Amino acid sequence: MSSTGNVFPTVGANVDRAAATAWTSPGNVVSDNATDATNAETAGADYLVTSGYGFTIPAGAIISGVTVRVEASETGTGSTNYVPQLHSATTPTLIGAAKGAVTVSGTTKVISTNGGVADTWGAALTPAIVNDAGFGVTIWTTDTGNTLAVDFITIAIEYIEPLTVLMPPMLPPMKKGW
Repeated sequence: MSSTGNVFPTVGANVDRAAATAWTSPGNVVSDNATDATNAETAGADYLVTSGYGFTIPAGAIISGVTVRVEASETGTGSTNYVPQLHSATTPTLIGAAKGAVTVSGTTKVISTNGGVADTWGAALTPAIVNDAGFGVTIWTTDTGNTLAVDFITIAIEYIEPLTVLMPPMLPPMKKGW
């Protein structure tokens, strides 16, 4: 099995989610630099959409798993949460199944891992889908009253390389009388 390893996006964007609160500095999720995208969650959060991962999975490969890592913290009372889901375009077009809400508690940043090497999130993923510049992960929250801070989001794709069948060289035909 092959892996892309943990890849950072090149784009982080806010996408409206019907009367929810916009993210501040969503582009900050493209690296591990302690500069966060934040959401004050007064009415739940808009979508925080990542894309531009630059995957180059070979055509014919089988996608066997997707692992998403999110480094986040929160301030406020109690804890907060976020829900991750894959998308196939930056509008976003959500695909597969959302993961359960991930709880974030306290101001110390913690990395959570969602999915895994044998988890395609209920989506029929192909190399064409994950190689598309619009493919990525979206997170949101319905919590109100806390501030969610996200430092980075990465995706790792596990895949099985397509088989290559090699034929032996052809021998010249044998002549009679040998």
